[in-house]
Amino acid sequence: MSKGEQTHLELHEANAQLKKQLTKQSAELMHTQIRLEQEITERQKVQKSLKTQNEFIRTLINFYPNTIIATGGFAIVTDANTIEAMESELQQTKEQLRAVLDAVPGFVCWVCSDGKYMGVNQYMANTFNLSPDAFVGQELSFLKNSPEFAQFMTQFLADSVPTGHHVVEAQVNGSTRHYLIAAQKYHQDSLAVSVGIDITERKLAEAQIQASLREKEVLLQEIHHRVKNNLQVISSLLDLQSQQIEESAMLEVFRESQNRVKSMALVHEKLYQSKNFAKINFAEYTESLVKYLFKAYGLHSGNITLELYIDEVTLNIDTAIPCGLIINELVSNALKYAFPDNRAGTISISLHSGANQHFTLIIKDDGVGLPRDWDFKSAKSLGLQLVQVLTKQLKGTIEVERSRGSQFRVDLSESGSSEA
Repeated sequence: MSKGEQTHLELHEANAQLKKQLTKQSAELMHTQIRLEQEITERQKVQKSLKTQNEFIRTLINFYPNTIIATGGFAIVTDANTIEAMESELQQTKEQLRAVLDAVPGFVCWVCSDGKYMGVNQYMANTFNLSPDAFVGQELSFLKNSPEFAQFMTQFLADSVPTGHHVVEAQVNGSTRHYLIAAQKYHQDSLAVSVGIDITERKLAEAQIQASLREKEVLLQEIHHRVKNNLQVISSLLDLQSQQIEESAMLEVFRESQNRVKSMALVHEKLYQSKNFAKINFAEYTESLVKYLFKAYGLHSGNITLELYIDEVTLNIDTAIPCGLIINELVSNALKYAFPDNRAGTISISLHSGANQHFTLIIKDDGVGLPRDWDFKSAKSLGLQLVQVLTKQLKGTIEVERSRGSQFRVDLSESGSSEA
């Protein structure tokens, strides 16, 4: 074999060896590429799972920001150097999350957009004597114990709102229970977590309170009714007794007493007829009281016109009774003395409300007026003395004007207004 042939053979073998090595390296590179692609895919799956898990944890934190779950309670590492570290961290997070969910004293479940359970806490599973895994993949209505819950969650998942609340009924161990459901979406609103707290005892307590309030309202209504009747009995007795009295002065005393009793009875009558047993519409009360007084003094009031300017205010019983007595005394005085000899005229009553439960009551007439030397504070009349006492009781002041008849201005505060 010549030297040229020998060199050609060596080159051919070297070329064959190089092709073999290139083929082997290409295969190794292809295998390495496949492994890298698989590793990248696994990393992406883990990162996606971690992100979903983190969103779920944050959702629970929003439900329990200061109680069971505290922000920062879960340390999630998303930049681990290896798949094993990330999987280990994910497993630890799942275990911590499971411990938290099982500690929640209520139903916790998370569902997917197609209305199926993805999982529940141990409390919910124990309540229905099932394992948590028995719920996974089941329809929301598979327990057949609360159509309201299934309907609410189905509608919630279909709506665009991120959170929702609703009270539902559920049959649990043979009894009807009430649950407050709070739901929140996460993972781009494709998943949702729901927490249900048993509020049955609270609703029963509320029902008992409402029943108790109704009983007290009936009792209070009956009390006002009986007080009104008792006062009417007293008024009737005074009327019967007055029929045996011939002296006009004594007869007038009985009639005045009867009017005072009537003014107090009318307060209880209005309270009895009202839905609010603590306060009365004072405009309606004043109109009724003055009409009664006009009727009682019918012989002297045929030509007298009544004008009422009463704001729509409500007064409690502690204010309405003394205020009604003041109106009774001052209107009675006007009817008796302001228009002698059937003189025509006008009696005006106004009540206006101000700030901080303050009121101004004005009773005036265009009659003959008051004597020049008359002093209100030294008046010996029982009725006017009563007006002064009642004004003081209401922490008010009274002013008298004598121009064009007479005018009594009473500035007062509602009794007990600081408690209103």
